[in-house]
Amino acid sequence: MLPAVGSMRLNALDHEVAFGPEHPNVARDVNNLGSVLQVMGDHAGARAAFERALRIWKAALVPEHPSTCAARQNLNSLPTGKKWWQFWKRINGP
Repeated sequence: MLPAVGSMRLNALDHEVAFGPEHPNVARDVNNLGSVLQVMGDHAGARAAFERALRIWKAALVPEHPSTCAARQNLNSLPTGKKWWQFWKRINGP
C-alpha cells in the first residue's frame, strides 16, 4: 500500500470520528480514496469506496447535487459486470 492511501484512510477515519460516518465530508474523503485506488488498479476497493460515497451523499444531498453526480460518474468509470448492474438497479430502481 502506498503511504498516500494509508494517509487518506486515516483522514477519512478522523472525519468519521469528528463528524459521524454519514457526514458529507466523510463521503468526500472516501470518494477521493476511491479515485486513488482506481488509478492503482484496485477496482474492487475503488468500487467499495465510490459506492459508500454515493450512499452517504444520496442520504445527505439532493440527487442532482454535483457530488452525488460525481460519485455516479466515478462508478460508471469502473469496469462493469453483473454485480455492478445489480448495485445500479438497487440504487436507481428498475
